[in-house]
Amino acid sequence: MPIFSSQLSIGTVPSLVISEDDMAQVAYLYNSQKTENQNIFIGGSASVTITTGHHLAHSSDLTVTLGPQDQLWAVSDANGRTLTVLNVRQD
Repeated sequence: MPIFSSQLSIGTVPSLVISEDDMAQVAYLYNSQKTENQNIFIGGSASVTITTGHHLAHSSDLTVTLGPQDQLWAVSDANGRTLTVLNVRQD
């Protein structure tokens, strides 16, 4: 089971957080922002927006299980938001 970790800068253009794989994956996401209203929004495609994505509030975390060939994307209402990612691939 390969494990990958990263810190991504999320902005107003959707960013690929987890790329597709042939096997299932588990993603542990943490919005590292410490100030209120510094939100990140999560979705399953590059069309994720701040109105359609799953809200990840400042200083909060989320666990997402992805199936084979699934992707995870993130976007914010401002540039420079930090998303910490721990990705466990079920290879």
